Amino acid sequence: MTQLHQKEDPPVTVVVSRQVKPGCEAAFEEVISGITAAAMTYEGHLGTNIFRPSDPQDREYKIIFKFDRASNLRRWEESECRRILVFLIMFVLRSVSKILLTLRSSNLK
Repeated sequence: MTQLHQKEDPPVTVVVSRQVKPGCEAAFEEVISGITAAAMTYEGHLGTNIFRPSDPQDREYKIIFKFDRASNLRRWEESECRRILVFLIMFVLRSVSKILLTLRSSNLK
């Protein structure tokens, strides 16, 4: 990938925070496993990390998705597969999600 192209379509990291309803953790884990498995099949997917709450009073999960290009992330985010899985997960969430998108610079080594 040329440096110009990388500036136009940079690598991206997405951090999603999800507040899960009490008692819905198993259902959330099942759906998030499906989301992770599906994302892995999309071009440019570099990995997913799931950070689970360490305290029973804490309901927040953090999920990090990495893609080699913003365009590949867009394909995943606009896919019918993701739409269905995100719809299913809404039933177990306590609050609206926070999402942070980070563009990674090719200048960092």
